[in-house]
Amino acid sequence: MLKQTVLALLVIALTNASGPALKETALEAICEVSSRLSSVTPKATQRLTTMASRQEVYTNAGLKLQILASRTADQNRTALFGAMAALAAEKAQQQTQTLTEAIPQLTLAVAESELARGQIHELISFLHTAQTTGSTAGFCLAGTGGTHPQGKAKTDGCLVDGIKTSSDTAAVDDDFIDEQGFKGLKGETNAKASSTGASSCIVFKDHNRAQATEVFQSTKTETIHLLGGLLKFSVTTGGNSAALAVTDPSAIATNGVAQPGTPLKKPYEAILAAKAHLGSIAQLTPEQVIVELTHSSDLETQLTAQLKKTVTTEDESSSGKIAKEIIASIAQPTKDDGTTVWKLLDKEMVQGAEDKPQTKTKLSTLEETGKLMAVLSYYTASRTMELKELEQRLKTAQGTTKVDTKTLEEVCKEIKEKVPCNENPNCKYNDDKKEEPKCELSDKGKQAAKTNQETEGKTGTTNTTGSNSFLIKTSPLLLAFLLF
Repeated sequence: MLKQTVLALLVIALTNASGPALKETALEAICEVSSRLSSVTPKATQRLTTMASRQEVYTNAGLKLQILASRTADQNRTALFGAMAALAAEKAQQQTQTLTEAIPQLTLAVAESELARGQIHELISFLHTAQTTGSTAGFCLAGTGGTHPQGKAKTDGCLVDGIKTSSDTAAVDDDFIDEQGFKGLKGETNAKASSTGASSCIVFKDHNRAQATEVFQSTKTETIHLLGGLLKFSVTTGGNSAALAVTDPSAIATNGVAQPGTPLKKPYEAILAAKAHLGSIAQLTPEQVIVELTHSSDLETQLTAQLKKTVTTEDESSSGKIAKEIIASIAQPTKDDGTTVWKLLDKEMVQGAEDKPQTKTKLSTLEETGKLMAVLSYYTASRTMELKELEQRLKTAQGTTKVDTKTLEEVCKEIKEKVPCNENPNCKYNDDKKEEPKCELSDKGKQAAKTNQETEGKTGTTNTTGSNSFLIKTSPLLLAFLLF
């Protein structure tokens, strides 16, 4: 009878025996992984919004410089502002390219990080919820000795209240992730709790056969991978020595490559691939961009290229020298802090930005690309109208212009005074002559007149570029045009 009782107690003991709880430091190691991954989303969000902002600031700077160029009558300033606008366009294009490359990489890094965090949350939340608020003996998350109510388990970082989206400007550097893994995180080779009452978790229950009181029903001794292998649970052949271990996240890769099946492989490789876009990146102000362009090492090259497009072939070789002079005198004058161009832009008032086009707005305060385009279009249209008006005025002036040509003899006859007569090489003053005109053709003048007559006889035209003089009578309209 005693023997049967003992056997019955042994069966009960085997049936009701529980597995080890996850010890406190092991739980903290898992939660540290979730905490590390939680910063990826806010970092990626900040980088993407900043990249987009920088692209817009460079684009707008280029438009502002084009507007400024259209508003100045100084050719040197026009060339300088045009060159700076071209540099701004190149910078904007570079930002666009960077953003295009960053979007898929950062998106994948965020997705893999949040997926891993979700897996950790689900398991730890399940184990945590299973524990009561009282001092019961059944628990899977160990605290500090004895029985462990929920409040004793340190789940900070494991349980996800929501995805963090607040801006995080801190860089993802080698202290965050390197070629071996997540720098600074730790694992636990023996994650079993050893405190009093620590063998109270049926989830990690040791076994040698399937039973109703066991979570894992397999009778095999293979390792069970939880959290993608971050947490490992296994039993021995005898079914009496359950093992728990947390993989070391800082040593999961070699030269940046994690082998298939490695814990945290996907989030690790996604973050490592996006690392170049997760460095520190700051917002840019319009003034900072203009100053940057003013001091750009490419400005001289760009300005030289601009000048070569607008000068004659004879002057092309001097474009580099002129570019240096323009930069030294306008962009970077002596004792200048690089803000000369910005100051010119900052005081410029423009029209065309508002519904009422005549409304004046400070150019430096315009930050909407659409409004800057409207201003540029306004001045382009205005300039086109002005050119058409000038062309019409020129045609009108040409139509009312009368050109009278005179022979050398007639020119001399009209000179009444001796001194101006003798100053004209084609004329000479005849003191012996009693009647007017006393200013006559000189020998040189007679020869020139003869040559002109011969030329006219051969070609039917009069030499108007030689020794002849002209009297051009212009209308008031042409005079106004020339003065304009």
